[in-house]
Amino acid sequence: MTLTLAVLGDSIAYGQGASSPDDTVGARLAASLTAAGTPTRVRVFAVPGADSQGLAEQVRRATAAAPGVALIIVGANDLTHFVPPQRAAALLGAAVRDLRAAGAQRSRRHPT
Repeated sequence: MTLTLAVLGDSIAYGQGASSPDDTVGARLAASLTAAGTPTRVRVFAVPGADSQGLAEQVRRATAAAPGVALIIVGANDLTHFVPPQRAAALLGAAVRDLRAAGAQRSRRHPT
């Protein structure tokens, strides 16, 4: 069975600046998981320039793909967009709760 990895967040999550598509954080993580015995495909929902206020829409799109696990990289744009830390943390927490409720959580085969 192939694990679907959803990648959400900002330009780093999107892969902007990577030297090739294989060098994005999502692709590298998927390759490592596959090499370790968990076939993985990556789906990127991240948006360059996004801050934590954009996570809810990304989560809505990601949950439609039924990911088994999700990676969120966000925060730098919260600083430049002056999102209060408490608000950013609450939005990130809501994104994690919504993803987990949709089934994206630690694998029972690979507890950490």
